[in-house]
Amino acid sequence: MQIQKYTWRKAGDCVSSDIFNVYEEFWYNELFDTFEDCVKDAKEQGVEGEIVIAIAIPYNPIIDADDILEKIENEVYEDYDIDFEFVQDEKVDELSERLTEILQQWLKETCQKPNCYRIDDESKVAIKI
Repeated sequence: MQIQKYTWRKAGDCVSSDIFNVYEEFWYNELFDTFEDCVKDAKEQGVEGEIVIAIAIPYNPIIDADDILEKIENEVYEDYDIDFEFVQDEKVDELSERLTEILQQWLKETCQKPNCYRIDDESKVAIKI
């Protein structure tokens, strides 16, 4: 089970560009364990006015066994001119889970897990401090 994390930004910390038709929010503060820790950090940084707090959902790569099996099928066809197909059943889902678990373990052991997250738009809360 993953522990929920939070981050915050000063209300209005956004950039808009007519050139690329982009509107982007900047969430450059650390991740915190609680909503209250976000407020405390903002106060310690001297922020006045309004901040926005949101749930930060970390990136967790997964392996889709269907993609791997399809690649093998294509290689067999291209290299050996044999039309080969794997049986698609619940065991493929199990393979996806096992491969993902191995990948997650390897990323952790080698300190290569991407350190990025997306903001859960439904969780944004603006508060005055």
